[in-house]
Amino acid sequence: MIVIDASVLANVVGDDGDDGDDGYRARRALRDTSGIAAPDLVDVETVAVLRKRWLATTMTDERFAAAERISARSTWSVSRPFASWVAPTSCGRT
Repeated sequence: MIVIDASVLANVVGDDGDDGDDGYRARRALRDTSGIAAPDLVDVETVAVLRKRWLATTMTDERFAAAERISARSTWSVSRPFASWVAPTSCGRT
């Protein structure tokens, strides 16, 4: 069993995977594990981290959308669909 929090999950679904061998091994370990434990609000907290990155323009619209797709198809996906919490079109940048 692997225990994760929102900061880890946001990096897993929100980064481009350009963090070398360590990032690759960490993502593979999460993908291949038979169990993941996370706080009850990890989905909300993860979206908050991703939204903050998106609003700060450190994450592109395309990367944000890709994070949504990754989350939706993951076997370790959070309890509610990513899009039910936030989408770029519903929380525009200023």
